[in-house]
Amino acid sequence: VYPAGHVLQVVQGTIETAALTSTSSTYVTTNLDVTITPSSTSSKVLVIISQTYDNEESEKAIEFALYRDGASIQDKIGYGYTRASGDANGRVIATFSYNHLHSPATESSTTYQLYARSPGSNQVSFRYEGVASTIIAMEIQG
Repeated sequence: VYPAGHVLQVVQGTIETAALTSTSSTYVTTNLDVTITPSSTSSKVLVIISQTYDNEESEKAIEFALYRDGASIQDKIGYGYTRASGDANGRVIATFSYNHLHSPATESSTTYQLYARSPGSNQVSFRYEGVASTIIAMEIQG
């Protein structure tokens, strides 16, 4: 038996493939996901995300959301906005990072997924220039 806070397991999902492009104003998957099977219903799962993106249009936003098994845990966990169209630096190429401690209350296989949307239906590319994106799930003793 381990004390509370002890890391029980770590699982990582990585995507290094070509960019995925979306113009959806509703949340869609970025295809970045990780599956973990907690050993106890009292365990917590720390989810750590690093996702590169390219928001190509001026004066447009991108929003991220964390999903579990296809259902939203938390919308608008991250937000990016490009500069005004008169600005030569209107395009934004960046890395989105996020951490979330979740209590899944299950011993069943659980998949965490990063979703995103562009409210203005602008074109957004994920995994800019093929830079790897990662999602890590760490089971923590409850």
